[in-house]
Amino acid sequence: MSQKTRFWLRFVVLPLIGIISIFAVVAVTFLSPAITGAQGLTTPSRTTHPHVASARNHYSDTQVAARLATIHTSVIPLDLSGGYVASTSWPVIFVHGFSQQSKSDCNSSWGTAKSFLQNNGWHGAIYKVGYYGGDTNCDAALGSYASNCTGYNAGNQGTNNEDIRHIACELAWYIWDNFTQYGKNVQLVGHSMGGLIIRWALYATPFDINLPPYIGVQDAVTFATPHAGIPIAGAAFFICGECRQAQEMRNNNAFMVELTNNGQNPQGAGWGTDWSLYGSSCESWFNIFDPGVDWHSSLGMYSEHKVEFLNPPCYDHGGYLGDTSNSQNLKVDWSSNSGSDSVGNTSSTWAHSLRAMEQAISSASN
Repeated sequence: MSQKTRFWLRFVVLPLIGIISIFAVVAVTFLSPAITGAQGLTTPSRTTHPHVASARNHYSDTQVAARLATIHTSVIPLDLSGGYVASTSWPVIFVHGFSQQSKSDCNSSWGTAKSFLQNNGWHGAIYKVGYYGGDTNCDAALGSYASNCTGYNAGNQGTNNEDIRHIACELAWYIWDNFTQYGKNVQLVGHSMGGLIIRWALYATPFDINLPPYIGVQDAVTFATPHAGIPIAGAAFFICGECRQAQEMRNNNAFMVELTNNGQNPQGAGWGTDWSLYGSSCESWFNIFDPGVDWHSSLGMYSEHKVEFLNPPCYDHGGYLGDTSNSQNLKVDWSSNSGSDSVGNTSSTWAHSLRAMEQAISSASN
C-alpha cells in the first residue's frame, strides 16, 4: 500500500466513516421513539382465543360454503380435540424478507434450510413462497391469491410498495386453499419482514372478513424479524427511498403500532401456534456496511420461546439461514413464555440456527 493510499485511509476515509456512524446513532437516538418490547401487553390465552374456542369467528358455516363453493364443496375441520402434535411430517412454508429491488431468489434465501431439513429426516413437504414480481425459484407466488384480497390494502402488486397487510392476506388464503380447508396444519418460518407477514396473517384472520375463516399453524419461527419495529432514521429513506414496506416497519407506523398493541402472540386454529423468535447480539441498526435487526426488536413480541445468539457465531442478518451444523455448542441467552424482550437464562449447549429451527417446528420447544 502506497504512502498516499495510507494517508487517504487514515485521515479521510476512516474519519468519514466514523462521522457517519456517529450521525446515525445520534439520529436514531433523538429522532425516533425508543424500541420497546412486548412487556406488559396482554395476549389471549389458548383457551380464550376465538380460533381455539370454536375455530369459527367472523364466518358462519353457510358463508364459508358459499364463498368456497367453487374451490371445495366441503371443509374438513381441524382436529380440536388434542394438543400439540410433535411430528416431522408437517408441511413447512418459508417466507422470505424485504428486498430493496423487489425481487428475491427463494433458493438463495431458503435452499440451504430446505436441504438441511430434508437431510435431517424431515418428511413433510417444504414450500418456498414469494410475493415480489421479480422473485425466482419459488414454489408458489402469493400474488396468485390476490383476487381474494382486492378490498384489503391492495395496490402496487409485487413491489416493495405493496402493503405488508395485503401480502399477509395472500399468505392466509394460500394456507387456507392448500392446507387448512383440508384439515392440515402447517409450520411457518419467516426471515426478517417475512416474520411480520406471518404475524399479521395470524393476527388479522379471526377478525377481518377479507381473510379466510381460520388458518391452522402449529409453529411459527422467525429469524431477525423486527417485531418491535425499526427506528425512524434509516427505516425508509435510507433503505428504499420511502417505499411503503420500509415505512410500515418503522416503530411509529400504524402497522407496527397495531401489532404492538394488539398482535402479541397471535394464534392459529385448533391447538394454537407455538412461536419461536431468534435474534443475534451481533446484529445492529448502526452497522453501515451490513445493517441488521437489533436483537431487542427480533425478540420484541410475546412468545413461548426467545433466543439471542451470542458471539460466536455472531450471525449477521442473513447468517442464520446458512449454518448447517448439527452441534449443540452455542452460547445463547433465552427465555420461555416471555412478555418482554429480555432473555434471562443462559446456555452454552444450544443448537445452531437451522438445527434450532428444526427442533422448534418438530416439537413444542426452542
